[in-house]
Amino acid sequence: MHIKRLTLLAMIIVLSTSLISCKDATTQNTKEISEVKEATTITDEKPKGKAIIAEQRHDSNTTNDDAPILTNAKKKKLNEEIVRIKESLKFGQYTQYLSPTSEQKHIITRTEGMFHDPASLKNKISDINLPTQIMEGSFDSAFLFIKDFEKDISKNIEVGKVYSLDHIKTKDIASLHLYYLNKEGIGLQLMIHPVPPDEDGIKLLRGSELATLEEQRYNDQTYYVRYFEEIGVFTASFIISIDGIYYIIETAEIEKVDGNSENPYIVISKINEKDKLFKLTETLPLDQIISEIGL
Repeated sequence: MHIKRLTLLAMIIVLSTSLISCKDATTQNTKEISEVKEATTITDEKPKGKAIIAEQRHDSNTTNDDAPILTNAKKKKLNEEIVRIKESLKFGQYTQYLSPTSEQKHIITRTEGMFHDPASLKNKISDINLPTQIMEGSFDSAFLFIKDFEKDISKNIEVGKVYSLDHIKTKDIASLHLYYLNKEGIGLQLMIHPVPPDEDGIKLLRGSELATLEEQRYNDQTYYVRYFEEIGVFTASFIISIDGIYYIIETAEIEKVDGNSENPYIVISKINEKDKLFKLTETLPLDQIISEIGL
């Protein structure tokens, strides 16, 4: 990835890891972020994902007191083992891994997934309804995180066997990222993050070291503008309340540059054209969109 082009999946991890308690990231996503700036990677001593150096409370044979103390080299090796297992899983799957490095069992979950048509997502989340069109853009894909479900997994599951969640509902969604494009491949990213009742939405927004966060007022709305100054682009976030539920909304202008890539989109919202995105965001029928989706 060239330094002047930050793919959206990398940017998603930048924001979503500060919003979602499970903070999962794949090796590729973490690598992209590292290329933008010298950021913490998935092999650091304090990993961000619960799938990395997973808690031992599901281990039926040992306790935390029995866990061996790992050197930094062994921690790195264990992280690599778990990332490899995690990448082999599909959305909503989980397994238990017995690591030869830690000599412990680790629950590994896959909480994120990309979907390229509404029907395939509905097969996984039966009560979701994605709009086929938002303004002038047609649905292109959706990327989402579900809430951490590790605590609900039985400690008696078989080591090495892959399991799938039986039922995933819209209430299980932690963060939903939607991509709508016109015929020229230009369009909108819309992120919707329901704020848990015990969380402070504004504090959740103040996350990434990779971007400069600045408050800016436009008409009657306060935007939290996230500048990626090295590449001259930005995203705009704000908080809304619908029927007593708070949502963090993030928008960005995007372009699809490689349909065959796992990371096909780039952000094109220019720092010197902020009002353009603000005006576009103001026209979004967010109440209708969120109601239709079922969030």
